[in-house]
Amino acid sequence: MSFPYSINLLPDVAPTPIDRRNLVDWQDGSTIQTSRFINPLTKDYVVSSDNKLAGMNAIQQEVYLAVLTKFNSSSLTGFGNNILSIKMINQTNFSAQVSSMLNQCLSDLIGSGQITLNPGIVIQQPPSGSAPPGKVIIGFSYTDNVSGNTFNTNIPVE
Repeated sequence: MSFPYSINLLPDVAPTPIDRRNLVDWQDGSTIQTSRFINPLTKDYVVSSDNKLAGMNAIQQEVYLAVLTKFNSSSLTGFGNNILSIKMINQTNFSAQVSSMLNQCLSDLIGSGQITLNPGIVIQQPPSGSAPPGKVIIGFSYTDNVSGNTFNTNIPVE
């Protein structure tokens, strides 16, 4: 608390700095990863309960960034997803358009052989009253060809 004339009766308490040395995996809490974990809902980095940055592998982070970035909103031309340009006519048509958008969005990673987009896209509507009208959740799966792990990812779209 500050008083006039710079009189301070309470010492300033410095916050404990975040431990940035190890990026501990956000799922298992023990594996050291190469990139900071991005929470897909808040789109922010995550600090674990013991004040360390949570981690994820670099390819997983690249996929998150590609699918969570609005198309052409970054300094990279053609980067990001263009999901908002899709007009839903019927479920089959919409699924095909979403599949095409994901292939375009992840084309650099697919073309370099770092990931393989797995077949099967799931389009869900959140339970009634839990989200604004028109919101959908697009789920897809990909394989990280470097680690061999398969990841499931959900994109909330309004």
